[in-house]
Amino acid sequence: MRAYFSQFGDVTRLRLSRNKRTGKSKHYAFIEFASAAVAQIVQETMDNYLLMGHILRCKVVSKEEVHPRLWIGANRKYRAVPRGRKARQEHNRVSLMSLVGA
Repeated sequence: MRAYFSQFGDVTRLRLSRNKRTGKSKHYAFIEFASAAVAQIVQETMDNYLLMGHILRCKVVSKEEVHPRLWIGANRKYRAVPRGRKARQEHNRVSLMSLVGA
């Protein structure tokens, strides 16, 4: 996303929403540009654009409308949760009941 939208101008922050359980994209993101004029151009150009099988809906949001916690977790590189390893550890963990002998 950052590489694609940086063709319009400097992207200062990007937050791609992901599913907590699977880590897959929820198909919406928030992008902040260095300039408000660039954001307006992107909104006009990319609204209703078909990108990778999904129609983009682009809206410009003023700074007053942005929720204070919106940018928490922005600009982080995604690391997949090792679900197989965690499940294996949980399965192989010795339970308290087996130690007691019940």
